[in-house]
Amino acid sequence: MRNLFLSMALACSVLANANYQNNSKSNKSYPNEIGTNTAQCSELKIAVVFDNYGSETSWDLKNAAGDIIESGGGYSNSSPDISKNVCLTDGAYTFTINDSYGDGICCTYGQGSYAITLNGTALISGGAFGTTESKSFSIGKASPPPNPTNLVASNIKSTSALLSWQTQEDVSNLITFDIYNDSKIIKSVTGAKTVTLDKLTPETTYNLSVKAKNIEGDQSLFSNSIQITTAKRPKGGEVSQELLDLLDLVNAARANDGKSPLKLDTKLIAAAEVHANDMNDNNIFSHTGSDGSSVSDRVNRQDYSWNAVAENIANGQRNAQQVHDAWMNSPGHRTNILNARYTEIGLSRVANLWVQVFANPSNAFQFKNNDIAKNNAQEEELEMYPNLLDKSQNTITVSGHQPHTSYSIYSITGQRVQYGKITDTKITLKNPKSGMYIINFISGQQNITKRFIKK
Repeated sequence: MRNLFLSMALACSVLANANYQNNSKSNKSYPNEIGTNTAQCSELKIAVVFDNYGSETSWDLKNAAGDIIESGGGYSNSSPDISKNVCLTDGAYTFTINDSYGDGICCTYGQGSYAITLNGTALISGGAFGTTESKSFSIGKASPPPNPTNLVASNIKSTSALLSWQTQEDVSNLITFDIYNDSKIIKSVTGAKTVTLDKLTPETTYNLSVKAKNIEGDQSLFSNSIQITTAKRPKGGEVSQELLDLLDLVNAARANDGKSPLKLDTKLIAAAEVHANDMNDNNIFSHTGSDGSSVSDRVNRQDYSWNAVAENIANGQRNAQQVHDAWMNSPGHRTNILNARYTEIGLSRVANLWVQVFANPSNAFQFKNNDIAKNNAQEEELEMYPNLLDKSQNTITVSGHQPHTSYSIYSITGQRVQYGKITDTKITLKNPKSGMYIINFISGQQNITKRFIKK
């Protein structure tokens, strides 16, 4: 079995134009066809090109009643592709393809694809999906699309919003709804009357409406128009959209459990980033850092005053939803996420290593013991300046460090952008972009973290 920690390449399935002329009628029938052998039918071609693991792929073709017309599976990894003709009478059909590993048939482990064609024209096609994908098409005249009404928006955030609308009748997966911002389509959804708009711009006004279309491209009337304005970006600096999505999942779970939402904190983000990078750089997976530090040590080093602190870590998950589900299905991690005592959070992802740091801040920091106090006093011996660099400055001066102190510089999103050893008292930055950075010093037995901003 392939390594479960490998990341999946992202790609988009392509839905080919489903507008076609049904001019390939015949009296052909096939052994697996449901119904009479005397009805006229259209001859279609089902073609599947496998990735390197054909044994993971299975598929079926169903009619509107849910009867399986054709199916396939049990292929060997040496099978490059299959091609099959099938004769279908007028009606609606759904093709479903499955991948038991959960990474589709394109494009991580081979350039697989599938298509159903009529007279050389693709009715449906694809290849990049997760565990399963279903697409529908029809032979003959399709039903007219329904008119969407009562469009409303809810859960409006800085980069996302939930839209919902109504129709007089139920909708099938033969109906697609296009969401418009002014006159431009910004998202489409098939067989559903709700959709989450993501990747929106904070503090931006959108003029939204919805229009339906059927499999042949016939369009409905527009719904009512609504106007929304997205919120400000959450406090906490430049955090990736993926981590903002993870924060949304955490706060949604807390809301469902009657808990207040967590706020991002830059110092907790830095503590999470340092540990994620440390685990990645040193090939470890533990709450204990390579220098023996605990989560409380790492939070202390960010000068964050706290009453309570906790940490979740994970390895191998490919997106925010996967790692959130894994944590919520683990009692200890779930307890941290839903703990009412915590009010702030820091998040980081480096490769497939994920870190959440939870805390409750205090106004006055109290050391837990003399050893921690002594350790922090030693850290203060190392000084770095300036902490704010203007556009023309590319040099940082370090004093009070031990010989051969090493350093690593990370962007606020957790990417290591520079590393080395301090041979004198200067660190020259290599083409730094504007933004906030974390710099981690390893000096003797100390692991010291500082921050600086480049204008």
